[in-house]
Amino acid sequence: MKQFDTAFATVFVHEKMGKTMDYRNGKWVEKILSQRREDGLWGNFHTLSCPVPGRNYTTEQAIQRLYYLGYTAEDEVIQRVLKRMEQCIKGELDIDSYSEKKHDWVFFEKLMLAAWLRVFKSQNETALEVAFQWAQIVEKAFVGGGYSIDGDIAAFTEWKGRKPKSGFETGFGMF
Repeated sequence: MKQFDTAFATVFVHEKMGKTMDYRNGKWVEKILSQRREDGLWGNFHTLSCPVPGRNYTTEQAIQRLYYLGYTAEDEVIQRVLKRMEQCIKGELDIDSYSEKKHDWVFFEKLMLAAWLRVFKSQNETALEVAFQWAQIVEKAFVGGGYSIDGDIAAFTEWKGRKPKSGFETGFGMF
């Protein structure tokens, strides 16, 4: 993993210096792609979720690295992940078997997956629907010109039909 952290930093520095280099076929990509499963994912999706034995990367880590190495929504490896993310948002498939019990995991997962979909496909209709719903809460949380926890909770309650289960569902952590 340390070797890739160095690679990630190298790409970042080159990008900031205005250097263009092709990393799409290098050793770093080869390492990432070698760990991909048959279903096109790498393991659990979320970076903070429990590690999968025998796998170095979560799917989130892998697509983030591939993005910085020049991969786009046009690449088959990314297309498979994007399709799965969209299916998960729509409730057709799970992204993985991981979940957290401290908050509404399905809700959080939709926000997270929609954000990643928009990184690769900014006009994806499924992701935009989730973004629009969340934008309505954010607008109401800031209606007075500054953040209001009461406004945030009221907007969330109006939208979801229940009060937030925890601080994970309100506040800046969810924006």
